[in-house]
Amino acid sequence: AAAGHHALGFDTNPTTRATARTAAAKAPENARWQVTASIPDAAANADIVVVAVPLPAVSGVFDALAASGFSGLVTDVTSVKGAIVDLAANRLHTVGQALAGFVPGHPMAGRESSGFPASDAALFKGCAWVLCLEEQTSLGDWVRLAALLSEGLGVRVTKRVGSETVRIRIEALRDAVDVQANAKGAVRLTRGGKAVDINAASTWPGAGL
Repeated sequence: AAAGHHALGFDTNPTTRATARTAAAKAPENARWQVTASIPDAAANADIVVVAVPLPAVSGVFDALAASGFSGLVTDVTSVKGAIVDLAANRLHTVGQALAGFVPGHPMAGRESSGFPASDAALFKGCAWVLCLEEQTSLGDWVRLAALLSEGLGVRVTKRVGSETVRIRIEALRDAVDVQANAKGAVRLTRGGKAVDINAASTWPGAGL
């Protein structure tokens, strides 16, 4: 909203919606958002919908968007991409006809706490945001979303194409960790010349790196 976009949001929890409405009323006039009563209301006049829910809830959101006839652009923030791509292909349509465009995404930022009270308008500034360019992804949709994220949120957009390796450099407190990840979930973390390989069954190496 602060970047000049008309932002609307919805949450299934009435308490969360009430808290978000109160916070919006207290925000600077040029940075306020709207909280709607339903998913269709939030998406009614939207150009882009960001689905920011846990993986088990994604299919329900996709169904609601399809039922409302939404024909804009949809992206997500989940860390698991294969399942999301399949859900989009199967759910974002009506009577066999595709409606919305879909660009899978995953911001490489977060906090130890969750919920609206833990939200931070500057959370994504300067962070890496992976956008996947799949076979069925429209290049025009990808470019449009990349521009919105970089200009509106100040993120560094990283492209992932199929099995191509994603490389991200995380810098904090005069230190840096290089991250390489491929589509199969294999990850290599490198810090100061020392490398650690992890996979889905591994635990985060933390201070051991």
